[in-house]
Amino acid sequence: MRSVLLGVFGVLVAMSVVAYTLTPAPPRHRTRILWASSANPFRLAQIERFNALHPDLLLQLDSSNNRFEKIIVQNSSGVGPDCFDVLTGSYLQAYVESGVAWDLTDRADALGIKADRDAWPSIHNEITYEGRQYGYPANAGTFMILYNKNIFDRRGVPYPSEDMTWDEFFRLLQRVSESGPAGPRVWGTNAMDYSGRMPVPFLWKTLFYSQHAEFFSADGTHPTIDTPELRTAFRLHRDAVFRYQVLPTGVEVGTMTGQGGWGGTSLTQFAEGRFATVVSGKFAIASLRGFVEQQKRQLERWAADPARQAREPRPEVLRIGVVPLPHFPGRPSCGVALSQTVVINPQSPHREAALKFLQFLASDTYARMVELYGMPGNPSKVRYDYPVSHPELAEHELTRWVTRTMAQGYQTRKSPFLLDFDVERVLNDQVARLEADPALDPDQLVREAQQQLDDLLQANLGRDPRLAALYRARSNPATAR
Repeated sequence: MRSVLLGVFGVLVAMSVVAYTLTPAPPRHRTRILWASSANPFRLAQIERFNALHPDLLLQLDSSNNRFEKIIVQNSSGVGPDCFDVLTGSYLQAYVESGVAWDLTDRADALGIKADRDAWPSIHNEITYEGRQYGYPANAGTFMILYNKNIFDRRGVPYPSEDMTWDEFFRLLQRVSESGPAGPRVWGTNAMDYSGRMPVPFLWKTLFYSQHAEFFSADGTHPTIDTPELRTAFRLHRDAVFRYQVLPTGVEVGTMTGQGGWGGTSLTQFAEGRFATVVSGKFAIASLRGFVEQQKRQLERWAADPARQAREPRPEVLRIGVVPLPHFPGRPSCGVALSQTVVINPQSPHREAALKFLQFLASDTYARMVELYGMPGNPSKVRYDYPVSHPELAEHELTRWVTRTMAQGYQTRKSPFLLDFDVERVLNDQVARLEADPALDPDQLVREAQQQLDDLLQANLGRDPRLAALYRARSNPATAR
């Protein structure tokens, strides 16, 4: 599987080498650590703090090369960043199988970043793979329901409660969904993955995880797709689109994104009042703060201009509330736990220096910085009394709910024989078909997905003798050689 992944991106190696040669050298007497991460508005302050604590090191941000394909190409060709973000366990699996993630297992204990001791138990499979540790969290969390109080108040509808079933939640959203001549439609909820070029429906996965379901058997040898849990998730996803009409399809969201003012992400659309709720987490604060500040400035300009007041309605400032994910009858609320994991490039000449950065991520100093929009990797470092800068964003409430839901969160099993990416690609394709034609039978789509993934797994075994031997050993340990 490793050779297949590397072969896909091999043609880009030369371009990466050229880019690397144009990178300026660090100042003398300081070892540069290049961190491929997002352009989070809090990122520069974190980097400045680390550099102040380590005068012999110079941590620098590379926000242009933190995409999956570039990381694999550059790391495998010897010109990649020293460390980089991994946003899910699925990505970590792909990086490990591609040979571009450094195994920290034997070093983690002494450094205070041990997965079994110094991190949330529910994100164990986010920072480890096949029993080995490959990184440490820069941020941790889980999905919840964020709701726009303005929309619920405008419609006179009670806020979502912390103990709602999914059916109750969808019926409540029907009461706040708006469509009419006054402006663009307000949808009940947005649950989309924007990691690719087009938004991909995410609700079916949220419903699947709500049942604490698994994609693979315990030994990883078989995809467990054709199950009651996935069939339920597909049916409820279809109901949200066609029966309750509170969720747009992926195609509809793509069209909205291309229209003026819609922005490019679910948080943009949520902040602009296009969705009453969004499936997201505390990490949303990093983006929503900017929207709230902009909306407050608009309100100030409106209040200072009587002529504008006469021709324009009073601008709204986003006010959010938060509740855990809805649940199925007889089950507690449940969802996957997440980690923005920082992983070190095994080809980096500055691996030891990068380890100091991971130690910084586990420190009290960093915990106080990340709590403004996220959660530290170690649950013992969570604090609830940090200063609130934006009361409209329910910052302390978010922290309390994340802590509670992380205790109930989990990570799905991984299989060395089939990437999670393949599983999600096949299932997303089936959901796209379901959204295009409500007459399709969800159960049949699930059965077809099971067959496709069974075939993909067998194809992987046929291409990789190492995988085939491991598969035989796990399938029949008594007779494996």
